Amino acid sequence: MTRKNRKSKTTNNLAEYPDFIKSLNLSLIALTSTNAKVDRDAYLSEENHAISIGWRSRAVATPGRDYFNVTADLMVKASKPKSPESFLELKASYALHVHCIKDVPREYITRFCNVEVRLMIWPYFREFVTGMCGRMHIPPVFLPLATR
Repeated sequence: MTRKNRKSKTTNNLAEYPDFIKSLNLSLIALTSTNAKVDRDAYLSEENHAISIGWRSRAVATPGRDYFNVTADLMVKASKPKSPESFLELKASYALHVHCIKDVPREYITRFCNVEVRLMIWPYFREFVTGMCGRMHIPPVFLPLATR
């Protein structure tokens, strides 16, 4: 394959990604597991909190099928600034079941998991964090409206 043909093929794949996105039909977002840990005394005594956010998503796709599943794991920690010890840690895992056109290129699903899933899950995770803070009877951790 010549250099020119490779470039053309890449351009065509990028042009088809919007069609893949349009074909998606999300049929499930489910909270599948959670974990919460808090040292209330440390959390309440510290005026400044350093917030760190972790994120990972992965797809489970069967070639030739018209659907795929995604698992997304999110985590937020609060600690003293510049301290490795956290006094609040919240984790949540979500499952998504997505229907799509058949025989989708694996790179489309990977791209979807790395970019779009984060946008879909983030409001659910923000609500989870706010609700858990209320249940722990601590001031809420305010997460940004969008992730980076």
